[in-house]
Amino acid sequence: MATKLFKTEFAVDMTCQSCVSDVTKILGKLPGVTSFDVDLNEKKVLVEGTAPPSAISRALKDTGRTVIVRGQGVPDGQGHSGAAVCIFDCYGTDPTATLPTGKSGLARFIQVDDETCLIDLTIQGLSPGKHGIHIHEAGDISEGWRSTGDHFNPTNVAHGDGVHDGHIGDLGNVIVDENGWGDLVVESSRVKVWDIIGRSIVVTEKEDDLKSTTTDGNSGDGILCGIIARSAGAFENTKLVCACSGNTLWEEAQATANTFIVTFKKDTPENVIDEHIKKVEDAGGKIEHRYNAAIKGFSYMGGESVSALSSSEHVESIEADGEVKTQTTA
Repeated sequence: MATKLFKTEFAVDMTCQSCVSDVTKILGKLPGVTSFDVDLNEKKVLVEGTAPPSAISRALKDTGRTVIVRGQGVPDGQGHSGAAVCIFDCYGTDPTATLPTGKSGLARFIQVDDETCLIDLTIQGLSPGKHGIHIHEAGDISEGWRSTGDHFNPTNVAHGDGVHDGHIGDLGNVIVDENGWGDLVVESSRVKVWDIIGRSIVVTEKEDDLKSTTTDGNSGDGILCGIIARSAGAFENTKLVCACSGNTLWEEAQATANTFIVTFKKDTPENVIDEHIKKVEDAGGKIEHRYNAAIKGFSYMGGESVSALSSSEHVESIEADGEVKTQTTA
């Protein structure tokens, strides 16, 4: 089997030439990195080689800087085979409840090729320590995490670590720091974007023990959950400053799950969009922009639930990075 090659772009919060030197030193000794380019002006690092993006991300974070996966592809320029996003917009078992202040998160998936899915998850507002992350079989959050069904397990096997064995929906644990912030970057050869659209992700209150002795890894009740939706390219944001908020990319990473773009099918009547806007405003959201040119839709800020919008037959996609993407077709 041919060795898999990756081409990954990271946004790294670098401020001076010393930062560049630190990053260069780390990448220079990382196994599997065949080439890299560090751009201080654009605060980006482009890496090629056989080293998986998760290993590169961890190494860059070891320099003490904030790191965000900005782009992912393959060196031959073929691009990706699909993308999805999950906004953690439901807390506990009541999907109509407003998220507690500071609790939010999202997960992004990009199918690099038929064999590899890159998963990038960020979370904030949880207690320090490890929290289990699982894809569940159903996208029903009518009763919050309790109605999402079991872990996604089409092969009908025992629970495990999710990498070498276990349910396909077992994604391991996210480590949350003392400030309540956590992220997880991992590659999966078993998760396929086309198999998980419409399902859900649940973040649990406890650590997953990664063992086969129980069906849930003793990870306890769910804390946050959301529905996995098709994305028009969740990793294609190239801006350092968000057009909606003016925040830097790293500030936006902390608040990204509170900013949403909702796009609609091209034939959606204006009054239907007006009704959706009213739903957001009634829930306390702030409308930032309305679009009625190449795309139809609007952007808004706030931690309100978007589950009602997700179920609308008129909604084309919902994204959580404050950046309007290419309009997809119905």
